[in-house]
Amino acid sequence: MVEEALSGHKRALEDAESGRRGESSISSKRAKIEGLPQTSIRRIMRINSAVTSVGAEATAATARATELFIAYLVEESAKKAAEDGGRTTLKIEDINSVIENNKKLEFLKDAFGPPREL
Repeated sequence: MVEEALSGHKRALEDAESGRRGESSISSKRAKIEGLPQTSIRRIMRINSAVTSVGAEATAATARATELFIAYLVEESAKKAAEDGGRTTLKIEDINSVIENNKKLEFLKDAFGPPREL
């Protein structure tokens, strides 16, 4: 199960990366991600009590994977928004819809909670 989830995430990251190279129709206006703060990532990684030190390469790899994951989630949410009347503004409902309809993102259901009724 874990290996299946990891391979799914790897494919998602590869899809996001390919979108970054301009292979996606939505990515044409995408702002370039400048990079996540490595000190914050290192601090988050060290929250786990079993981790006493985090190498620079591990931090950089985690930052890059996080950037790609965010790009993937935003891209899929933007597609959903575009389908719902051609919106260019993302709403939490778009993100929730992507999470609900993508088994690979099932682990995020608790983080975002159930969709809110307006």
